[in-house]
Amino acid sequence: MKFCVKMITCRLCTEKEATKTGSHILPFSLIKEAINFEGSTQRDKEILVKLSSNLGPKSFIGRGVLPEQKDETINQYENIIKEENNISVEDFIFCPECEAKFSVIESCFSNKIINKVYKKTKHISNLAEPLFIENADQNLVKLYVSGLFWRCSISATVTPSFKMKAKDEKTVHKLLLKHMKNDISTTLDSFTNPDLFQERITFAIFFTTAFADPSEALIHCHPASKNPYFLIANRFAFLLSVNGGLQLQSKLPLYGFSKINVFPLLNNKNTVLMEINHDYWFECTRNLIQELVSDIKNRRKRAFVKVYKYLFRKEPSEFHIANIMNQFASLGGNYNFEQEQVIMKNYIESLPESNQKPFHF
Repeated sequence: MKFCVKMITCRLCTEKEATKTGSHILPFSLIKEAINFEGSTQRDKEILVKLSSNLGPKSFIGRGVLPEQKDETINQYENIIKEENNISVEDFIFCPECEAKFSVIESCFSNKIINKVYKKTKHISNLAEPLFIENADQNLVKLYVSGLFWRCSISATVTPSFKMKAKDEKTVHKLLLKHMKNDISTTLDSFTNPDLFQERITFAIFFTTAFADPSEALIHCHPASKNPYFLIANRFAFLLSVNGGLQLQSKLPLYGFSKINVFPLLNNKNTVLMEINHDYWFECTRNLIQELVSDIKNRRKRAFVKVYKYLFRKEPSEFHIANIMNQFASLGGNYNFEQEQVIMKNYIESLPESNQKPFHF
């Protein structure tokens, strides 16, 4: 008997077979400083924490380093490390040729911008200040930033809760497909004549200086952000707007980042980043975490109320809600749908009104 195996097509070129494994959705050079095993800056040594306000089964992710060393070296992260797989990368979404094209842009961005930012150690006293990066072509940076959001949008495992609007994802895809080449020189030549796709996309980049504690770094792609789309990765925050100007004063406060005025980009040969005051950056990330914690609590509360109303045809009392929320608190920030169901099931079956009748979800 013959079996027909359907070929998985590369998401970028849409022609060749997607045989590449281990594709970083977020470039390693961008996140390597976040939480790295024994201070290593080598690829595949990273330990990541991913936060999502649309919490799916993989709300926290980690890199299994050496299982026999895990407990003694990173026990402070034991509640958020998953060692069975590495979902900071994804397999079979690109062909090797397209993966190499992303590497060309990533290498350029790393050399021109990331390395320069990482060398900056002095904190600024103002809320924000522009940092001019000479000879960092804006078109190349636009490809880099656009590629970040597009890969997050198509990812099924690393950032499953983030999704660009269909037309925006298509616009970015066309930009990447047209301009990403095998080397920088050819890529730059492709921008000789500005095109509509290029003009429709605008971006902004924020950064701050090094964290005293690397575990304070976050990897988060705001699932509700739309024009601008928002991504925070380690010491960088990115905004991307498609099919419209970069409207920072959007409906979403973006944890405080929307208050930063972006310096106008006047020369295509240079790029401007906005450095954010260290204390204000932490204020913004605290706002982010508070929002996510609030989302976790609200989702758990809604789930309990829905089950209670279905079983007993009435609203649960505040007493019951407070009790179940206290029990949910034992799970902390780790999302585990099965454990939440067990907690709800045991609590409801313990109530007098349940008549000790077991139920199943």
